[in-house]
Amino acid sequence: APLTITHGVDEPGGIWKFDVAVPLDQACTAATEEGGVQCGKSYQGWVLYARHERTDAAITSIFAALRTFKTVAGLEDNGDIWEQSTTDPATTPVADSATDLYWPIK
Repeated sequence: APLTITHGVDEPGGIWKFDVAVPLDQACTAATEEGGVQCGKSYQGWVLYARHERTDAAITSIFAALRTFKTVAGLEDNGDIWEQSTTDPATTPVADSATDLYWPIK
């Protein structure tokens, strides 16, 4: 399933900076990087994880809860956070949708 890799959030303004990625089951090649598309490796390491079900409106509060847990536990960021749909947004009703959230930590 496609991933959304979040590079920053302006919470008061509601502006998110992110990339969209599609996992490949093959090695990156020069042909893979045509038309401005970049190829890279995914993160390997510890993450905070949460599953968000239903509307996107509540994702912000889940990220806030993960941020609070990270701070209280004394953990540090270790890269950009990302989201991955576990259902197809084009065919799955919102009430049945789910997204996995990952926050790299050290």
